[in-house]
Amino acid sequence: ANTGSSALFSRMGYVADIGVNYFGVAQRVGNNNIALTITSWDFGDIDAIREDDPTPSSTYTATNIVVGATYARQLTARIAAGLTAKFANETIDDMNAAYVAFDAGMTYTVGESGLRFGVSLKNLGPQMSFGGRGLARPIPVVDATNGIAGEIRAQSHELPSLLNFGVAYTRQFAEGIDATVIGNFRSNSYDPDQYAGALELGYQNIVFVRGGFELREDMDQTMYQGWNVGAGINYDFDGVGIAVDYAFRPVDFFSSVNLITAAVSL
Repeated sequence: ANTGSSALFSRMGYVADIGVNYFGVAQRVGNNNIALTITSWDFGDIDAIREDDPTPSSTYTATNIVVGATYARQLTARIAAGLTAKFANETIDDMNAAYVAFDAGMTYTVGESGLRFGVSLKNLGPQMSFGGRGLARPIPVVDATNGIAGEIRAQSHELPSLLNFGVAYTRQFAEGIDATVIGNFRSNSYDPDQYAGALELGYQNIVFVRGGFELREDMDQTMYQGWNVGAGINYDFDGVGIAVDYAFRPVDFFSSVNLITAAVSL
C-alpha cells in the first residue's frame, strides 16, 4: 500500500522480442491515493506481407500505449476501493484505434488475522474498432480503368474484460520470516478461466523469494509452461525506500519472459 509518494518502473522482455514498458507515480493524500500510469508496448520492426506479394520486402511497426488515472480510497480500517480510467491508442502500420476503458476493484482485510480478499473488474468500456488508410481498397468496376475508391469497415468488438477474485494470507512462522500464500481466480471474456497460486517468503521485509503456478483448461494449447519464479530486495535508505524485483516465466517455442521492476517511495 502506498503511504506517501512513490514511483515505479518495469520492463518486461516478452516473447518474439516484444518489450513492455510501464511507469507509474502515486501520491497519498489523507485516506486517498491518486496515481498516473503509462504502459507502452514495443513490437519492433515487423516484416510486411501483402495479399498481392507474399515475399516480405518492407517492414511496418505496431504500437500500444495506455495512459491511466487512478483514484483509490481507504473507506474503513478494513475496506479499500479504487477506480482507474484508461485511454488507449493502438496502431498497426497505417491503421489505428483509440478507446476509453475503466477498471474497478476493492480489497477487504480480516482484522489482524493476515487474511485479505480482493475483487477487480477490468476493461469495462464501449466497443472498439480500427480505422485508417490501411483499410482503403480500390473497387474494380466493369469497363473502368482505375475503378473507384472504397474502404473496408472493420468489425467493432468488445474489449477483453477480466474478472478477478483473489485471496492472500500472511503469517510469521519464524523470527523475521514471513510467508504469504496467494490464490486467484480469473474469468476471461475471450479465454478459458484461469486459476493461479503463489507463495512468497520474506526475511526482515528486505529479501523476498517467490514461486507461482497457473492452471487453465487449454494449458496444452498455450505457450506457457505454467510455473514462474522471482525474487526481490526492499531496503530503506534514511526514509527513502528502494525496491528491485525480478520475475522469470518459461514458455515454449519462444525465449522466456523476464520482468524487472524498480520502485522508489518516500
